[in-house]
Amino acid sequence: MRAILTIVGLLFAESVFALSPNINSNQAKLYIDQNANVCGKVVRIGSHHKSHDKFINIDSFYPNEIFYFYVPSTTNINLNKYLNKNICGFGKVKHSPRSDIKNNRIIPQIIITNESQISFQ
Repeated sequence: MRAILTIVGLLFAESVFALSPNINSNQAKLYIDQNANVCGKVVRIGSHHKSHDKFINIDSFYPNEIFYFYVPSTTNINLNKYLNKNICGFGKVKHSPRSDIKNNRIIPQIIITNESQISFQ
């Protein structure tokens, strides 16, 4: 029974992934709280000095980023292979903590917890 539920869950997740739109980094702020495949060029991979969480900047550099993928330090992914490559990342688009909503500066992010969320474009 557990195997059947696992297979059904994987098929459902794959169908959600297939139904989600491919969008560019500029469009991501229009998809807050929705699943999407955000695509663009990895221009920088940064790391937080204390937590060692990673930030994959897409199409523009920090501190003027328009979108990024957030990768918690507990996620074991070799990110260097994505640098200067065009990728898509799947997940729920959220406001990043760096967004300044009062001043209409929205920086969307997707949290990456599994390498299966990332694909080469």
